[in-house]
Amino acid sequence: MAHDVKAKLAAFHTKMPPDVHLANWYDQSVLITDSAVSVRDAILIGALLAAATLLVFLRNWKITLIAVTVVPIVISSTIVLLGALNMGFNIMTLGGMAAAVGLIIDDAIVMIEHIIRRVREGGTTSFHGRVLSAAREFTQPLAGSSAATLVIFIPLAFLSGVTGAFFKALSITMASALLISFFVSLLAVPILCDHWLTHKDAEQEEGGRFDTWLRTRYERVLRRVLRRPAWVLLGLIPLAFVSWMAYAHVGSGFMPAMDEGGFILDYHMPPGTSLSETDRVLRQVETIIKANPNVSTYSRRTGTGLGGIGISEANEGDFFIRLNSGKREPIDTVMNEIRTRIEHEVPGLSIEMAQLMEDLIGDLTAVPQPVQIKIFSDDPKILDSSAHRVAAALGKISGIVDVRNGINPAGDALEVHVAPDRAALEGVDPNAVAQMLNDMLTGKVATQVQRGPKMVGIRVWTPATIRGSDTALGNLQLR
Repeated sequence: MAHDVKAKLAAFHTKMPPDVHLANWYDQSVLITDSAVSVRDAILIGALLAAATLLVFLRNWKITLIAVTVVPIVISSTIVLLGALNMGFNIMTLGGMAAAVGLIIDDAIVMIEHIIRRVREGGTTSFHGRVLSAAREFTQPLAGSSAATLVIFIPLAFLSGVTGAFFKALSITMASALLISFFVSLLAVPILCDHWLTHKDAEQEEGGRFDTWLRTRYERVLRRVLRRPAWVLLGLIPLAFVSWMAYAHVGSGFMPAMDEGGFILDYHMPPGTSLSETDRVLRQVETIIKANPNVSTYSRRTGTGLGGIGISEANEGDFFIRLNSGKREPIDTVMNEIRTRIEHEVPGLSIEMAQLMEDLIGDLTAVPQPVQIKIFSDDPKILDSSAHRVAAALGKISGIVDVRNGINPAGDALEVHVAPDRAALEGVDPNAVAQMLNDMLTGKVATQVQRGPKMVGIRVWTPATIRGSDTALGNLQLR
């Protein structure tokens, strides 16, 4: 989709006037593409490391080759199944495949090890018969192991909301890969063992000096533990305590910490602030942003929100700040530097910062802030004082920034009361007076003129000198 958009913009660029410049401020597909490439590389590196580990410990390249061969078979089959389910490549599906690689190899290894053990034990049957018997014998344990793992991921597929959108793709990918891995280990692995392995592979000397040393130490520790099982139980108590303490103190969040290369800075001036005053204050903010060496470029919107959906007040809007690529300070450090300077140098301006994906997810979940505290009361004065006290208390907590008390006053306003009797003497009613006053204060599009392919409206408006203050408004002559 991003490629098609770029192609359309490139074609449109040739039709634009020469004085119009089209710039790509932010391309979210770059983050997604880079993440997908990283996960793909992790899958390949994981498979190679698993193969190297198996070769070191098993010391048999045939067994290693059989176990590694299963991985591309299962991954490619999983991709076909995801396509049939109308699912594409994304961070969650690729992450599911990467996490499943170890389980896929584990299924293959336990089947191969069981087959080799049965072949090594010998018997009256042929090599083919012993492989078949071992595979049949291991069907039930393998099915139980795979089912126990599958039931963990199946409930995640039924989550709803934004959380379900994330984990549904992960759970379906993991479940599909493990289900396919079960059938491949049950059917394909015995066939490969029957064709590639021989009696010599089954009778091969197990391990080397390191294996012998490891087995000896393990046997010694196991014998001591079995003689004194109470030691193990006593050792579990401090382990359980440490685990509980870690659980109680480890932070939590919906999204993991990441660096998107840019962030959103939402700003709010006091209600009723004019557009010109808001622009004057924001130019100070722009100076602070441009002075930061980590900033590549930025854009500003005033009177509208992210995406341009709807119109907001002239006293609010947002910046999108894009950071330099390559070596630079972490994004959290840059955000803190800009936040600190704005809070000290631009009084009266309230700001909030978030990375783009965090901001969008907050909007989707109708929770724009990570933490929201709601206060209820029938008395507006109690609500106002309580909100200020709560905000002040939260601001003292280490690690909390961008605290807003949620009090949004309506701003300054003038009330105009029409005397019905005097309006009737002039031949107008209160609605007509309100319309005439609105035309004088905000203007009225009287006609349109064509400028190239576009029709431009002509607004008739009173001079600013007779509508710029409450005193001037009192002297307006409506008729």
